[in-house]
Amino acid sequence: MKRFVKLFIVLIIVLMFARELPQISRAQDGADDEVEANKAQMMRYIENRNAGNSQPPDDLWTDDAVAQVWGPGYGDLDYAGAVAADEAFLAAMPDLHMEPCTYIGQGEYVAVYCYEEATFENDLGELPATGEKWSLNVFLLAHFEDGLINEFWFTYNTLGLFQALGAVPADVPLPPEEVWDILVDETSATPEENTELVLEFADALNEYDIPTAMSYFNDDAFVFDVMLGSIGKTGYEEAIINYQAAQSEWSISTVMEPIIVAEGDLVFALDMVHGYFTGGFPDIPPNGNEIFIPLVSIVKIQDGQIVGLWSNYDTLGFVSQLTAEPATEDDDEDEDEED
Repeated sequence: MKRFVKLFIVLIIVLMFARELPQISRAQDGADDEVEANKAQMMRYIENRNAGNSQPPDDLWTDDAVAQVWGPGYGDLDYAGAVAADEAFLAAMPDLHMEPCTYIGQGEYVAVYCYEEATFENDLGELPATGEKWSLNVFLLAHFEDGLINEFWFTYNTLGLFQALGAVPADVPLPPEEVWDILVDETSATPEENTELVLEFADALNEYDIPTAMSYFNDDAFVFDVMLGSIGKTGYEEAIINYQAAQSEWSISTVMEPIIVAEGDLVFALDMVHGYFTGGFPDIPPNGNEIFIPLVSIVKIQDGQIVGLWSNYDTLGFVSQLTAEPATEDDDEDEDEED
């Protein structure tokens, strides 16, 4: 009798769990549908931009949407400011085109990689047109609220663009930017497991534990840095060693909470690199300034190892901070007064 009672209880538990399975499945399907709908919205944004339309569709943005665009004269923009900035940019680059593009969606976020190219045909404000063609790899990130974009980040190689437009001298040589082979592929790991691997990798970097950090890489991993070009695993290790030697208290994701979007074998991360330029580079003496570098990376993970890493950051802001006059106590007092 006791055995029968135990079997009956087990049967009841199994039946209750079985009843919950369809609900769990429907909830997951609903989340997947929401992500796909948000991706479709981002596709509409890019298609609209490729058509030369600076005015986005009415059902794309919230009324209080904000955009963060890297580069001088941009920064944090409200919806009207973002539309006005894009209108001026598209008027100067009427043939602007973004393709190919790869979409990464998770939760309320959609991250996008695109190859962008255009011709500087018309004046951009006081900047005279050059008629020159340019191309860049850009990363976009959007946060959605009820199917509408309410936060937006447009990130790119700022120094590369402003050099191409003739706004800054080409004193710093940059590698040419070609289309990056970034595609979402299947993987045996979950997005959460891949995210955890990326966070562990960042922790190792913050601890200056280079051997552990590099152990996450496949020996044949593809690594591209917008200032250094295609450098591979060995080149990336050397670059990290040089960066950490040049900046004391070097860290990543410690002054802001990173935004991470993972799908398939890709992990998109928006971070902030922070340090003090106290060590210097061979051709740039240290100035002791505090350095903040917005950084966007896409990491490709297969079989528990990083097989691809593409990094884009505010290169113009980085170089400007490295070459600026050292901050003084008066500068600090002025900043305190402004706060």
